[in-house]
Amino acid sequence: MHPNRSQQNYPLTKTGRNYRFRTRNYSSEILPDVSEYAKQLEDEEKSFETLLKVAIDVSVLLILCIVINVLFYRFMPIVRNGFFCNDTAIRLPFKKATFPWWPTILASLGAAILFTVIVELCHYNGMKSPHRLGKWQIPGIVADTYKYVGLFLFGCGIDCLIVIVLQKTVGRLGPNFYDVCEPVSNRGINCTSPEFILAYVSDFSCTNRKFAQDIITRARQSFPSCLVALVAYAATYVIFVLQYRWAFEFGCILKPMLQASLAVSLIYIASAQVTDNLHHWTDVAAGIAIGVSLASFMFFIAEDVYPLRKIMV
Repeated sequence: MHPNRSQQNYPLTKTGRNYRFRTRNYSSEILPDVSEYAKQLEDEEKSFETLLKVAIDVSVLLILCIVINVLFYRFMPIVRNGFFCNDTAIRLPFKKATFPWWPTILASLGAAILFTVIVELCHYNGMKSPHRLGKWQIPGIVADTYKYVGLFLFGCGIDCLIVIVLQKTVGRLGPNFYDVCEPVSNRGINCTSPEFILAYVSDFSCTNRKFAQDIITRARQSFPSCLVALVAYAATYVIFVLQYRWAFEFGCILKPMLQASLAVSLIYIASAQVTDNLHHWTDVAAGIAIGVSLASFMFFIAEDVYPLRKIMV
């Protein structure tokens, strides 16, 4: 009796006097997991895209900071405007600022970032973002926080750039300019003399040595108010974050109360710039307009690129 023809071509193994067939079990062979390999390649590609996007964003922010600090703030010349001897708008006394420049700026920007992070934490619903970093799928809260904080910081740079360019090209003298500078005409014009009361002084030198040079420089570039522009930008951005990303369910008054508090704080800081004789009211109004407009523009760029999930409270 012949063995089964399906087994004829397989080698025989001998065990004692008996012969037996050794058949090949194809089901036990381990084939390459193509789907797992493809998934690994996809994860690596997404990780590279994520790192590339972050690197581009950071590079843009660094380049913007360098351009602002080097090209515009340090080396861009200030337009040297003159003044009329009878101009009382620039003869107000110097006062100590109610809101110091750097502490107010840092506190405003830091509070805006903190508010944004807190709102995003409370808005977290466990969703994952499509971005990956290696085998780690980035949570949606990390992606959203990065998005809104990143756009906020980029808008801060644009705000500073706009204000610096306007200040240096307009060169408007501040309300306390005469007291801070104590200008003396280089052409023999004496503003205290009645015959020069209507004279225009274009060539002059500052003789006051009691104030630091940066205070005199700020008195020469009053329009628009940089402090107010940045505070208005931060306050408006947070107001939009609260309006569109709010996820608390603690009644219907808390959110508008916070938004109103931000608006009142902005008005208080802006009015202090006028009462402290640091800026004209038109300088402050221009700063508010720049900050509010830019914050609206930057925030709704995010809404256009990344649709917002507005929470109705």
